[in-house]
Amino acid sequence: MSVTSRKSSVVSMLWSLVARSIERVRRWNGALAERPFVSVAIVVVISLLLAIAGGAAVGFPEPVVHDEHSYLLGAETFAAGRLTNPRHPMAEFFQTFHVLQEPTYASKYPPAQALALATGIVLAGKPIVGVWLSFAIMCAGIYWMLRAWVGPRWALAGAVALALRLASSYWVYQYWGGSVAALGGALVLGGARRVVDAPRARDAVLMTLGAVLLANSRPYEGLLLCVPIAIVVLWWVVGRYSSQRRRLVAVALPAAALAAIAGVAMLRYNHAVTGHATRFPYLEYRAQYGRGPDFVWQELRGVPLSADTLVRRYQEWELASADSLRTPAGFASENIDRMKLTIAFFFPIWLLAPFLALPIALRDRWSRVAAICLGVTLTGLALSSWYQPHYAAPATGLFILLYFLCLAWCRRLRIGRFDAGRNVVAFVLAGWTASQLAKLAVPIARTRGTGVTPEWAYWAGRRADVERELRSEPGLDLVIVRYGPDHDFHHEWVRNAADIDRAAVVWAHDRGAAENARLMEYFGDRKVWLLEVNDRAGGERRRSVDRRKPNE
Repeated sequence: MSVTSRKSSVVSMLWSLVARSIERVRRWNGALAERPFVSVAIVVVISLLLAIAGGAAVGFPEPVVHDEHSYLLGAETFAAGRLTNPRHPMAEFFQTFHVLQEPTYASKYPPAQALALATGIVLAGKPIVGVWLSFAIMCAGIYWMLRAWVGPRWALAGAVALALRLASSYWVYQYWGGSVAALGGALVLGGARRVVDAPRARDAVLMTLGAVLLANSRPYEGLLLCVPIAIVVLWWVVGRYSSQRRRLVAVALPAAALAAIAGVAMLRYNHAVTGHATRFPYLEYRAQYGRGPDFVWQELRGVPLSADTLVRRYQEWELASADSLRTPAGFASENIDRMKLTIAFFFPIWLLAPFLALPIALRDRWSRVAAICLGVTLTGLALSSWYQPHYAAPATGLFILLYFLCLAWCRRLRIGRFDAGRNVVAFVLAGWTASQLAKLAVPIARTRGTGVTPEWAYWAGRRADVERELRSEPGLDLVIVRYGPDHDFHHEWVRNAADIDRAAVVWAHDRGAAENARLMEYFGDRKVWLLEVNDRAGGERRRSVDRRKPNE
């Protein structure tokens, strides 16, 4: 046999093996399509395992971003059974980003993400478990949504594909991800489609639950999604079922009851944190500290720059970020970058070809509804002064939905008698799966057993090492942090537990000898340390402080 013949034989065998594997997967998928509960269980298990693997891939880093600290404060508060914490008598020493010190000590953010983290604390003592669980439930919600929009055969593939893609993202190893908001968006989309097709109380309640999750996680972006969906639902449901008023009332009443209960709970939470039922914690924080406008059409706020050097640097950065959108050129450039970032976040760039079928897919009215909702959401995001991929979390279901709607049209592709669509779909799904598994496997192999953490998390690891060292010794500690002139304001070392007075280690800002003496008197039973932090000039230097000679 010639070399050419042998190569041809090997290729033929490999192709036959691939074809048999594809056919087996298709049969399994077809069988699972008739068993939705089994499919949901598979999605949850796969997503949970992938989330844990994603965390392992980056070495389970410490919280790094200011926002994470704020969410963790909320989680600790809820896990302790409180809505908020009383203002601390020494609150001025504990000032930190995105955290209210008065009228109460609380996170500025809506409570849904913190509640997810609190679930992890209650169940396993670790907030990261809440991140993983919310990710798995989010993927199950995406599956439920896709069943209504693209059918059961595509739903399982879509949910698993999304889990594979996002398992290597910060949504599974940091505390400020978008799983909760993405779940809310999926419930709104899945419930809306079902309510229009056949109004049922269960679907209306789930749709309302999704809106509640959005209102308590990403309220602005959630509103952008919910408004066009609400218009569609009201237009079609009222028009189609106007003669079935009893049925409509039976559907609307449970949804309205849930919305009312959620509204009362939100007002109660606002009142507990800010003292006013209609005053959101986020707005209270903006009133106290905010300088840069949240949206491009807003004017600069009148809040003066802080006397605190670190806070002032942050405010100046905030202003510069907002100003970058104030010119037409800056607005266009910034939003092009945002779009690139978002597309690369949700999709493998080399597998975007199915979107070539989008003009064909848009012939279907539901596809047009999805595209319009996505367009409205992205337009609203373009008007925001700040952006991270989790801001687009409510639209997660729309991204994966439109992709698989296009892929379903690609499946119909035929060249003569050749079923080209089948091979296109097999190539896309196989390529997606292999590339995302490789993306997870490579970092895990590189960091296994080494304790390596990403460079951007290195400073947070150093802070955690200091706290672990102090905790390993008997007694309680007070760490007074003094930042050097070159310190990066993004690296905030002062972050405290929800119950500051009972914490093993309390972190405080240096406010000068006289003020520090007052702090040390309050924490009279603690050993006091002065920690000098100056990132660019050599890291940290810690020394014990003699209470009798605080100036030395």
